[in-house]
Amino acid sequence: MAATHQLDVSLALDDLGWHFGNWHSKEYAEETSLGLEVLGAHEVAEIFREAFKIALRYWEELGAEHWSEWYPGSDLEANLEPLNDRAWSLLKPLEVGLLFYWVRYARGNPEEIMAF
Repeated sequence: MAATHQLDVSLALDDLGWHFGNWHSKEYAEETSLGLEVLGAHEVAEIFREAFKIALRYWEELGAEHWSEWYPGSDLEANLEPLNDRAWSLLKPLEVGLLFYWVRYARGNPEEIMAF
């Protein structure tokens, strides 16, 4: 679930493409997807998985040294635009982004939170 924090930051400051460039790890993306599901952010998880599938087609470019210069105006950015719009439209009304799901999870699972 902790992996969702960086996605929250990415969606607040940039977009899904920047997230995959900044956090260029397939394993981390899979953990983020699982964390979203555990938190109950199912629609966001679906969007994230769709974006990840698209990003995988450009994984080499995202892992390149100057990916941040390549990304703006790229086909990847264009292909992710509808998914970014969907994610932002879901999170904007919450005012606190993915933190909303963390609070809801903690309230519904206090025994798991107190275990730490």
